[in-house]
Amino acid sequence: MAKVQVEIGSWLSERLSPKHPRRLVLEEEVEEEQALKTFLDRLAAKYEAFGEVVFNRESQKLYDHVLVIINGRLMRSPMEIRLQDGDRIAFYPVYAGG
Repeated sequence: MAKVQVEIGSWLSERLSPKHPRRLVLEEEVEEEQALKTFLDRLAAKYEAFGEVVFNRESQKLYDHVLVIINGRLMRSPMEIRLQDGDRIAFYPVYAGG
């Protein structure tokens, strides 16, 4: 098993853990070369709030308001990315405004 770091920021983290209002960091085990989509489905099953604000298990998609950053790079279509030991996956809300 490999380990990855999962960071959830801004108001998304507040929904998952009111004790971590700005940033929540988890270390999770993942199968080497597992697709991100499979990993997210497992996280949504494990953490109900993750399924409510980050990954919709029913549609198997990220919510529209979520950005994914893997190892410091913003990902446009990340679902089939294969995870490796030590990867850092961050989820932040999309901001808009003027």
